[in-house]
Amino acid sequence: MPKRRGSCWPASNSVAALLALATLLLLSACADDRALIDRTLDARERALNTKNLDDYFALFSPDYLWAQSKDEYRAIMTKRFAHYLSVEYHPYSRQVDIDGDTARVVQEYRFTLIDRYHQTKSFNGTDHFQLKRSGFWPFRQWLFYQGLDAPAKPAATPAPGPAAPVPSPTPPVNSPHGGSP
Repeated sequence: MPKRRGSCWPASNSVAALLALATLLLLSACADDRALIDRTLDARERALNTKNLDDYFALFSPDYLWAQSKDEYRAIMTKRFAHYLSVEYHPYSRQVDIDGDTARVVQEYRFTLIDRYHQTKSFNGTDHFQLKRSGFWPFRQWLFYQGLDAPAKPAATPAPGPAAPVPSPTPPVNSPHGGSP
């Protein structure tokens, strides 16, 4: 049988190869998201354990929703780190729910702090926060976007309005002393 001219066979192979590659990249990107989230959480653990505030604050998204200003928070962390000789932060349970460009993380941890008087304080807790995907592949990363267990900023109190007039009590008509019958 004679070979047909202008066959699209090589083109359809190229398209199929591109589709297979795109599918592979998308599937690896989904698996990659969890690995990138774990990398961010592990970097947070290292930064806390080494008391490295520069590394710690590098993990926050530029549009992080702070409960107090970033400068105030950094000053508090600086003061706390100066007080402790040793900080040991150990997460032992981690739940990550990815929803598009955000991920909700619930992580249980144990904190052991040794102060300058060599007194040890240990406590367990649970972190609740949201991470946000930033950048594009292959430079994508997950950064802290919102702490979900931080106290909310206090709502602004409305300015006081004019006081409502208080009606003066009038004694009942059928009582001679103005009291109840």
